[in-house]
Amino acid sequence: MAVLCGPEGKRGFVHPAFHPALAVIDPELTRSVPQRLTAITGMDAFFHAVECFLSKARQPMTDMLCLEAAHLVTRFLPAAVDDGQDLNARTALSWASLAAGMSLSLSSPISQHALEYSFSGSNPESQHGAGLVLLCRPYFARLIELAHADEDTSDRLLNLAVAMGFGVGGDEDGHPFLNALEALLEAVGLADLRPEELGFHAEDVPQYVTAALKLTGSRQFVNTPVPMGEDDVRAIFEGVFER
Repeated sequence: MAVLCGPEGKRGFVHPAFHPALAVIDPELTRSVPQRLTAITGMDAFFHAVECFLSKARQPMTDMLCLEAAHLVTRFLPAAVDDGQDLNARTALSWASLAAGMSLSLSSPISQHALEYSFSGSNPESQHGAGLVLLCRPYFARLIELAHADEDTSDRLLNLAVAMGFGVGGDEDGHPFLNALEALLEAVGLADLRPEELGFHAEDVPQYVTAALKLTGSRQFVNTPVPMGEDDVRAIFEGVFER
């Protein structure tokens, strides 16, 4: 996949010619990645897995890869953030990132990625993974609300929670996946990330909504398991600034 940022915002391109003949994944080379960047890129890999698992373009191979990646990121990203020299954690995360990346080729992300393109497209200096972190709470809360009558998507969200170590029979209030997501953000030090840190501001919500709606024909929106309209997109962006 190739990504370009320009006047129309951020756009992704997929073509078989982009696939390498050989990819060497060496966890040793990730030891020097700074703590915050480790957390942000790890969460990016996590959302690749989550979105592809929920995507209408999913298949049995991506189901397996996505659940494995979501589990490994939840288990090992906090350790890698805490100690960047932890080669065991770095190795597990390298495989998780690869597995999630394979799922992007075999399946498709959903509209969380399309909405983030509105953020990073408006400010090329921002970090894609950080934009996904900002969006994740209101995005998945809205998705869960919209999917209340969609048994398959609801089950998949619970499967993700179990993969993250949050059983569906626990005593916690709220949805298990949202609880698991919140715990992961806390564990990697991103729970208090604010949009202003990345140059995003509440007064620009109409701009973000307009940019996102231009992508409603993209594979991200098309493969979202429940329909998301303008009101949903606006509510998600507004939710980013309500914390």
